[in-house]
Amino acid sequence: MQKPEKSEDGLTFGDDIGELKRKSFRGGMAFAIAQACQIVLQVVSTVVLARLLTPADFGLAAMVAPFAVAIAVISDLGLGQAVVQRRELTSAHLSNLFWVSLAFHLVLLVIFLALTPLVGMFYDRPVLTTVAAVYCSLFLINGLGSLHRSVQTRRLQFGRLGAFRFSSMLFGICVGIFIAAQWHTFWALVAIPVATSLAGLTLSWLGSGWRPGLPDRRVEVRSMIGFGGNVASVRIMNFISSNADSVMIGKLWGEVALGYYDRAYRLMVTPTNLITAPLANMAPTVFARLFDNPESYRRAVLGLMRLVLLAAIPAMAFAIVMAPQLIPLVYGDAWDQVIPIFQAFGIAALLRFQLVMLEWLFVAEDRTREFRNWAVIRTVLMVGSFAVGLPWGGLGVATAYAGAMLFLMLPWLIFVVTRRSHIRIADIGLTFAVFLPGTIVAVGAMVAVTATTTLPEWATLLVCLALSYGIIWAAAWLFPAGRRSFRLGLEVLRHARPVPPEAV
Repeated sequence: MQKPEKSEDGLTFGDDIGELKRKSFRGGMAFAIAQACQIVLQVVSTVVLARLLTPADFGLAAMVAPFAVAIAVISDLGLGQAVVQRRELTSAHLSNLFWVSLAFHLVLLVIFLALTPLVGMFYDRPVLTTVAAVYCSLFLINGLGSLHRSVQTRRLQFGRLGAFRFSSMLFGICVGIFIAAQWHTFWALVAIPVATSLAGLTLSWLGSGWRPGLPDRRVEVRSMIGFGGNVASVRIMNFISSNADSVMIGKLWGEVALGYYDRAYRLMVTPTNLITAPLANMAPTVFARLFDNPESYRRAVLGLMRLVLLAAIPAMAFAIVMAPQLIPLVYGDAWDQVIPIFQAFGIAALLRFQLVMLEWLFVAEDRTREFRNWAVIRTVLMVGSFAVGLPWGGLGVATAYAGAMLFLMLPWLIFVVTRRSHIRIADIGLTFAVFLPGTIVAVGAMVAVTATTTLPEWATLLVCLALSYGIIWAAAWLFPAGRRSFRLGLEVLRHARPVPPEAV
């Protein structure tokens, strides 16, 4: 069989299945290594900053964080996903999208600058107006670099993207720690995303190899803008649902309570985001190329889901059970109020992996209108759960969110996404069945060890971590789908080996 031709700019979907598998596995492994380094870096920076700053500092930064997240959410207007998903794409399409994106970002920059006084007025803290104005610079920074990152994603250059993300994060955290050590101010937390974005912009322009040309009216991009509009609508809904809790708690309970809540949320959700956020670009790209082959598509989707859960569930089960030992170790003795909030969020995070991965199918299958409708439903359910739990503070909000995730959001999404997909409800049910028994047994074993052991605390943590992975993996091995997940992991490792130049 003749191998499909490759375009000079690497923008076409010309790879055969074998080539696609090799690129995906090698890039995925490189991405995984970069993400593991980011997780370590994030944990270390959290430990350091928690000792240099106070809960009130974190609370002040968390108050204005929704404003910064709003900027990040709409910074590519969904056009990045349009670049990744579109089958026929040329450099002229990219150039037109770049100038459209830049124009929109400049308009949004002016609008958001005009809104910054409202942030300070809402919390009655004028300094937050200045912070919000600083965050507005992210519009221009992200607008200049988002399409360059999308080009690298479309070319399946995941290893390079992972290295750039890690390098950018390292630079931003170093800047933040330096400011915290010198002046002990919450401005250290403000500096981290700005410095990270500046480093990311520089690396994306240097690494993508693409430069925008002049606009060409003969090249039509309205359909891509429409696609991006639906994705942007989803991201706006995500922003509302992901930040309404912080706004509610900050307004009703103040910055100290929000500081505890924010640290619990970040400690549990940041590691999950470090896994799912990069995969959110990688996975739909690969899935979209396989959608016309239903069996290959099902194997790829279900294989990735189970492989991610195989790595994540034991670690998260361990974190939930061992939180009374882990929180003081990470944050110090002054942060005990974080423990129950962290545990409630942990239950939600176990479900969040599956929810996020199912949402990728809307993009891969070009069902962005359904995705937008689902995002509205999910936002209503999430904000409603926050309101239900708010009278009981941060713990009440986290507990109500976990309940809504388990009993409402995930079942509803499974029904909606499988109606028109190659993935069936039974496939999702089997994914849960592979991991549920082992997780229950592992949690019981860790509780028993914690209650009866006389080992030093560090030894207890190591024993429980080994028990969590050992029991959950052993139970998964009993299922044929679980054994396929282990084989897929080995195949990823095998394909991750360097390829001789003559074979490329």
